[in-house]
Amino acid sequence: DRLPKLRDVMEGRSLSATPNGYLNLIHVEDAVTIVLAVEQQATTPALLLVSDGQPVSRGAFYSELARLTNSPEPRFEDPCVDSSTARSATTTNKRIDNSELRARVRFAYRYPSYIEGLASIVNEQNDRRDADVGFTSD
Repeated sequence: DRLPKLRDVMEGRSLSATPNGYLNLIHVEDAVTIVLAVEQQATTPALLLVSDGQPVSRGAFYSELARLTNSPEPRFEDPCVDSSTARSATTTNKRIDNSELRARVRFAYRYPSYIEGLASIVNEQNDRRDADVGFTSD
C-alpha cells in the first residue's frame, strides 16, 4: 500500500490533483540506507534534504504507474478539498536540491529514480498478489 492512488489509476478514475506539480521522491530502502550512513558519521549535519534528486511531475509519475500496471492513461481533475493540508498535498509544486546530501554522505542509490522505484514496488505487489492466490514464479 505504498503507492497513493494506485487503485484509482488501475480503475481509470480521475485523480484529484494537478498533473504539473513536482514530486520529490525516494524509495524507502534508499531512505533507510541514507539514515544508516548518516548514523555512522562522526558528526551529523543538522539538516539534510533526502530525495533521489530527480524531481518528477505528478503527471509523469502517474503515467509511469499506469504503464507498469497496464492501466489507462491517468486523467486529472482540479482538487476540490476543504482542508489546506489536503489541498497542499495535491497541488504541491516544489523541487528540492539534495546536493548537500550527496556531498556529505557516502552511499549508492539502489533505486536512482522514481522509474526504478515504481517498478520495484509494482513487482513486489504483483508477487504478493500471486502468492496470495497460490501461484509460483518458476
